[in-house]
Amino acid sequence: MQRLQSGVGMQRVRDTVVAAGGKWIHSGVEKIFHGDRVISMSGPEASGATMPHGDLRILCAHNPRIWKTARHRGFDLVLAGHLHGCQFVAFEFRDRLYPGAFFYPYCYLTHQ
Repeated sequence: MQRLQSGVGMQRVRDTVVAAGGKWIHSGVEKIFHGDRVISMSGPEASGATMPHGDLRILCAHNPRIWKTARHRGFDLVLAGHLHGCQFVAFEFRDRLYPGAFFYPYCYLTHQ
């Protein structure tokens, strides 16, 4: 997250999300109730007492590499992704997007 803080300014991004009516969950948890089920959505820096509890635990993160540790932390689903300079897609091959896949190992539309 250091890049985001210095490049754009995490506080500015946070302010924009909150001003638009969104919830900022970077270091916290937001619970959604669906009938008698609880869906807990957590930011990447939630830990300790703020770790989500519920029927479904979702981690929302910036860097997709977080999935390597997310399962051990008890998350059921990880929503993560970003682009670094390769917002242009010339072609797709074996589920990877090029030219970005030449430089970034997780340059997929989706990955399981």
